[in-house]
Amino acid sequence: MAKFSSPTYGVSFTEDIDALIRAEVSRTGLKKTEVVRNAATESLTQPSLSHLIEQLELRMLQRNFEMNCIIVGLNEQQRQQAAQLCNDAFEQEVLA
Repeated sequence: MAKFSSPTYGVSFTEDIDALIRAEVSRTGLKKTEVVRNAATESLTQPSLSHLIEQLELRMLQRNFEMNCIIVGLNEQQRQQAAQLCNDAFEQEVLA
């Protein structure tokens, strides 16, 4: 068992969240404190959903741009010019 030396925190939960905690305790056999600790750790160490979606959108934009450059037959100079025009329109550097 892990030894925890940091301060403890007293928190209150709404009835619906407490029900979720109790359900997780029942499902996993863990103690309530372990369920809350695991949930807090996961929430604080994982990237937010909005960040993940933004990263996905960026990758999709970059891949679609490259695909369209290939489809229309742009040479490297034209591709760079198109990327610069897109970056200017987006007002941020998203395409290289």
